[in-house]
Amino acid sequence: MKCLWCFKTEIEVTFKKKAHTIPKSLGGQKYNNNVCDECNKFFGEKGDEKYSIEEALKETFVISRKML
Repeated sequence: MKCLWCFKTEIEVTFKKKAHTIPKSLGGQKYNNNVCDECNKFFGEKGDEKYSIEEALKETFVISRKML
């Protein structure tokens, strides 16, 4: 298996955590098995930024939905 974001294989990284295809905060129920734990963490955690990438996506969709 190869991660769809970083292209690392099972030899280099683990694939133990579930990665939502659409963020859970937006109602996503399906998982993608081809996202390694490192990339899943990168997209889901804040790190040094104010928002995580997942939170930024969620806010964008909420704003768009309210405008419609």
